[in-house]
Amino acid sequence: MKMCPKCKTEMAREMIGAIEVDKCVNCGGIWFDTNELKMVLDIYNTSRIDKNENLLSLENNTKRIINCPVDGSQMVAFENLKSDRVSYESCPACSGTYLDSGELEELEKNHLVELIQEILIYQKNRI
Repeated sequence: MKMCPKCKTEMAREMIGAIEVDKCVNCGGIWFDTNELKMVLDIYNTSRIDKNENLLSLENNTKRIINCPVDGSQMVAFENLKSDRVSYESCPACSGTYLDSGELEELEKNHLVELIQEILIYQKNRI
């Protein structure tokens, strides 16, 4: 079992469609192995797994120096340029990604908006 890089609690395996992710049972953060986050955003509705119900996630979002739950490497913090509500950590060694509670839902909203914009541009160009 993986340990949460933010609150050091054991993470439980959860399924988002056919993709298995690790979710912290304490703070609600979610770990995605390489490419899983992109697959989840492209395919699935994530509101079932990421409800941002945990106040601990607000405190955890300020923790910037954390280690990868897979290989122990120090993770790199990133700010999402499309949403000031999302800052995430990624492992330079294994390419895994950690999102605090609520950030997956926010990313999904932004992803959906981008898809709708692409469809509207495509339709406009066909006219």
